[in-house]
Amino acid sequence: MRVLQCLTTGDVGGAELYTLDLVEGLRRAGVDVDVCAFYPPGALTRRFATLGVEVIHLGRIRRVSPAAALRFVRLLRARRYDVLHLYGARVNLVGRLAARLGPRPRVVAALQSVFPGDRENRALVWLDRLTLPWVGAYLSNSRAAVEFLVARGFPREIFRLAPAGIRAEAFGRGVEREAVRRALGIEPRDGPVVISVANLRPMKGHDCLIAALARVRAAGLPCVALFVGDGPLRGDLEARVRAAGLEGRVVFAGARPDVADLLAASDVFALASTWEGLPRAILEAMASGLPVVATAVGGIGEVVDEGTTGFLAPAGDAPALAVRLTTLLADRGLRAAMGARGQARVRAEFSVEQMVARTVAVYHELCGSPVAGAARSGTSDAWPS
Repeated sequence: MRVLQCLTTGDVGGAELYTLDLVEGLRRAGVDVDVCAFYPPGALTRRFATLGVEVIHLGRIRRVSPAAALRFVRLLRARRYDVLHLYGARVNLVGRLAARLGPRPRVVAALQSVFPGDRENRALVWLDRLTLPWVGAYLSNSRAAVEFLVARGFPREIFRLAPAGIRAEAFGRGVEREAVRRALGIEPRDGPVVISVANLRPMKGHDCLIAALARVRAAGLPCVALFVGDGPLRGDLEARVRAAGLEGRVVFAGARPDVADLLAASDVFALASTWEGLPRAILEAMASGLPVVATAVGGIGEVVDEGTTGFLAPAGDAPALAVRLTTLLADRGLRAAMGARGQARVRAEFSVEQMVARTVAVYHELCGSPVAGAARSGTSDAWPS
């Protein structure tokens, strides 16, 4: 079986790391995988190169256009794929058109987030539904994303579930916690560390988290927040920290290669997103043994068990976030118990091997050659009721 994974961005974020793990796992499972991308060569291209995978670059895609589709068609005719796995709204639409014009491989549409209903996204949903007959299956990493599209007229039976997986063994390893903290300017007297790993973009809700941290500080609980990630809002968020009187209590660490060490040196993970799919950052935090405080959006509630592995709060509700953070920061035993339960759950239910097995089963299903035992394991079932 020959599969083409088609990407829309060259950034190295959660969704892109998911694809890296998936491609490596597919190759180990004996699937012949190529990768094409509508972005210039960059960091993600280099990461694929470490796996021995060459990325075929088709030029940046700024809009759905005949020119972009024709570039795609030429590739499909030259290499002949059985399955086309498409990521991103524009690549999905261009790829579907190219598949119709070319040799017509089976089309798998990746569904990895629940996005807001602004004008552009409403138009993309409409086009998505219009080209639905050209899609063999939508492969989703969360039930929430499926329910979002089912509520907008998509048939439930076209969806398949393959929750994101991580290599949990890479997280939760022992580190010199105090040494890691001191390298960031955090001293033992500063109290527990609340870490948030997320790009500094509006949908990640850092402004709400800063407001919640100000309330925690006002309640007299010492803590330090560690923001890992970068983005266009950094200057604005640094100004908000100063305005909230949190200078010295919030550390902007930027994009870091040592996220596993930073998680291991922290005490609570926080994510205040306004919309999400199934965040890889939460899986990594739970694999590191951290309890989670997050907003109940997208697929987060499918990973974080309220009151068991962490706490959930409504999006945009800083007081509710503050109450939940305060509860954990004040109780070391509760942090340890929730963290241990979360770690066990991720190791049992969110592995790369499970993600790959479910994906391979969908490929075989569409190509008319189901994997033996897939129905019993549930890896290729239609969307569960």
